[in-house]
Amino acid sequence: MKKIYLINILFVITIVCNAQWTTYTTSNGLIGNDVKSIAFDTLGNKWFGTGDGVSKFNGTTWTNYNTDNGMAEANAMSICFDEQNNLWCALSNYGIQKFDGTTWTNYTTGDGLANNKARSIIADAQGNIYTATWGGGVSKFDGTTWTTYNSSNTPTGICHNNIQVVKIDAAGKLWVGMECGASVFDGTSWTIYDQTNSSLIGNDVQDIFFDATGNTWFTTSLGVSKFDGTTWTNYGTTDGLPHNDIKSGVQDDLGNYWFATYGGVSEFDGTTFTNYTTTDGLGSLLIRTIAKDDEGNIWAGNFQAGASVHVVGNRINENNYYGKYSIYPNPSTDIINIQIPNNNFKNMIFEISDIQGRVIKKGTSTNGSFNISGLSKGLYTIMVNTENDIFVKKIVKD
Repeated sequence: MKKIYLINILFVITIVCNAQWTTYTTSNGLIGNDVKSIAFDTLGNKWFGTGDGVSKFNGTTWTNYNTDNGMAEANAMSICFDEQNNLWCALSNYGIQKFDGTTWTNYTTGDGLANNKARSIIADAQGNIYTATWGGGVSKFDGTTWTTYNSSNTPTGICHNNIQVVKIDAAGKLWVGMECGASVFDGTSWTIYDQTNSSLIGNDVQDIFFDATGNTWFTTSLGVSKFDGTTWTNYGTTDGLPHNDIKSGVQDDLGNYWFATYGGVSEFDGTTFTNYTTTDGLGSLLIRTIAKDDEGNIWAGNFQAGASVHVVGNRINENNYYGKYSIYPNPSTDIINIQIPNNNFKNMIFEISDIQGRVIKKGTSTNGSFNISGLSKGLYTIMVNTENDIFVKKIVKD
């Protein structure tokens, strides 16, 4: 059995065995129990977008934001971080907001946003902000200029102006989830996927995510679809999912898939679904969103029942292995090296993810060295899988 080491430069990691779901609610400090979105900053803080505002949790202390201290509206539908660690919020009726840690800046239709009803928000590696709006299509904001994609000016890509989700893949392509299917924009042309021209399980696309091997996953109200670029594979309750209404999905560091459903949380190892309910510690069976933090833990946003966390695997105290598992130099401009016991680099593979969790580089190494010169400056997470161990560490590209 492989051991899993999570070596984090920002946290002391303690041993956790037989972990269960732990739920946080307003009684613990969360600002609102209706958790709609979860994101993580570069310092490892957990952020929660709720119907009553935004909460930041550093593992001990909660810091809450609402209209009393800067937000234009408390109903945060979606949150994300850009490459500069600014928080962006999609608000239900008041556009979008940027929070730099001190100041909240609001953007609405008066500034160029397509519609003030924002539903999803994402940042790409170049700093562009994409917003899914309800009734106005998709807005792109580069910090100066606004660009709108809607059913009128982009009929080959936007089949309906009610947009549910926007995502960016590892290649920088924009993916859009709508009530009429999904589309992808490569910067030049659009491609639409729906039930008429593909094997997409349902047109009501509620979330899109990408796995480490390049597959694109679509969660819909009728089940889940996986698309490898050629072949579609669909999953529903007959395959083991607890409910066909799938709100969100994510892949963990071990390659397993986690789904937020209206029947609890479901874990999929590629063969078998394992389902979790309130008897396992979830706050509710109605799960709005699911996300993975930098430590590999899975967070679920519950409908009116707070946020629940599940620790994946066993955590080993970093101090017990100091000097045995390390990456240097860190920060680095080009080559980083790994130090492991006995220098056993046999069958070593690695994956590097950005702060949005997107896998942007992967490969193998026979000598424990990796070239990161092609990466943009910033904070990344590297997962190294050797013949005996798996460990994860933050790295900084200068």
